[in-house]
Amino acid sequence: MKLNLNGIWDFHPDDGDRGYPVMVPTWWDSLPETTGYPDSWSRDLHHGVYLREFFLGALDPNEDVILHLDALATLGRVSINAIQVGPPSTGGYLMTLLPYDLDVTRAVHAGRNRMRIEIWGVKSLPADALAPAEGPGRLLFPFGTENIVGRLGLGGDVWLGSRPRVRIEDMQIIPDLGGDADPSNDRLELNATLTNTSKHPCPGWSR
Repeated sequence: MKLNLNGIWDFHPDDGDRGYPVMVPTWWDSLPETTGYPDSWSRDLHHGVYLREFFLGALDPNEDVILHLDALATLGRVSINAIQVGPPSTGGYLMTLLPYDLDVTRAVHAGRNRMRIEIWGVKSLPADALAPAEGPGRLLFPFGTENIVGRLGLGGDVWLGSRPRVRIEDMQIIPDLGGDADPSNDRLELNATLTNTSKHPCPGWSR
């Protein structure tokens, strides 16, 4: 299953009542003459909310539903049907310009669903992003990157896909040439990250 969520989203500057149709992917502070967005967004807007409804057919119980976000800036949070789906390691926040594949299986259902993506610029970061529980020495936002990027919003592709609940999540291949030119003693070491989100154990696998 793959559902492309690029296209027109309902955008609410500063999480206000009035919504505007915006194209995803685009940065909301791009040049107004290229986007048609209000000129003030490129100068003064540092917080916004994207809303989008989508429809899913019957879900396969043997698959996880994955939300892919290619790039947002500067800091974001995602919820589907009012359930937060961001990584727990960062308090649910998505960090600037990193691609994310989020397991949203627990948040979606067959039928109509509603997604909310809230994004903050560096001038309006939430207090818990600036001073997380781990202490002020561990900031979620790497200062300086926004000055380089100079863009705010959803600037990358957004889509939903599915993956088997029992799968190889990641693979690392390490070559060892034995320190010489003899191919007979060359070796490859394979390290695989295996994921099993099903309710059934698999022989030789661990959760």
